Amino acid sequence: MAELESGLLLGAPVREVTRSGVSCQHNCLSLATAAAEMKAVAAQNSRVKDPVYHVILSWPQSEKPTDDQAFDCALHAMDAVGMGGHQYVFAIHHDTDNVHLHMTVNRVHPDSYNAVYPDRDYFKLDYAMRELELRYGWTHDNGPYSVIDKKGSPEIAWSAPKPKFQGKQPTRAADMERHLNRPWFRRHLQAS
Repeated sequence: MAELESGLLLGAPVREVTRSGVSCQHNCLSLATAAAEMKAVAAQNSRVKDPVYHVILSWPQSEKPTDDQAFDCALHAMDAVGMGGHQYVFAIHHDTDNVHLHMTVNRVHPDSYNAVYPDRDYFKLDYAMRELELRYGWTHDNGPYSVIDKKGSPEIAWSAPKPKFQGKQPTRAADMERHLNRPWFRRHLQAS
């Protein structure tokens, strides 16, 4: 608890390879204590019921990112969803046909104890992946965003030409629209 109060739970990135050969990077005191450290920080915000944010980044079979590149991609993804500066553990797996990385991030910030629940993280992560594909020269994957050639330089743009496909209607709003049998306010904004 003394480390928690002194703010020492967030350290510089450390890389380790587990006994089973999995490359890991974390910013906790140790890989062995990372779960307990994250739990201690999350406990400082009693409203948080799901403190773990888990995402898998996966590369096509033809792409073979280095560990440095994969860890850089994970840090970029964390920043994209507003979790830069949070506790994390990344693990790279080379044991399948395609390289993939598990991101486990504490939603609760170790200094402010504010929780982050990224809104529309699927879109933010997809945009971040297009940025990384451009940075590293990888092939472009399918998703809500595409890389297009605009006057000789690559640009990231929506894949779907119509605005109605650029975002999902929140579930509660859709339920309310059906219940009231009225058009949704956001649709009026999109139409104008």
